[in-house]
Amino acid sequence: MEAIRTLYNAGIRVMEFTNRAEGALYVYTAVRKQVAAEMPGMFFGAGTIKTVKDAIAFSQADADFFVAPNMNESVGSFANAQSLLWIPGCMTPSEITPCTRI
Repeated sequence: MEAIRTLYNAGIRVMEFTNRAEGALYVYTAVRKQVAAEMPGMFFGAGTIKTVKDAIAFSQADADFFVAPNMNESVGSFANAQSLLWIPGCMTPSEITPCTRI
């Protein structure tokens, strides 16, 4: 949490929390509550959102946006229906996952 506070105090107002480990949603939920209480104006989103199940869970945990390593149209449709920003993409070819409609 201290790293997030330091970045916030340095002027950073958009941050992605990656969903890559067991228990990530639990940690995100706890951190999100602190961000909301202590850091007005911070956009705190969830990354590595690959499925609608993930999107629903992080939406219910008040994610401001989603970052995804794929082009899952169902995730995009869900995000759009919730008026949430959805940022699909990748940095390198090894990060690309197949397009799915799950």
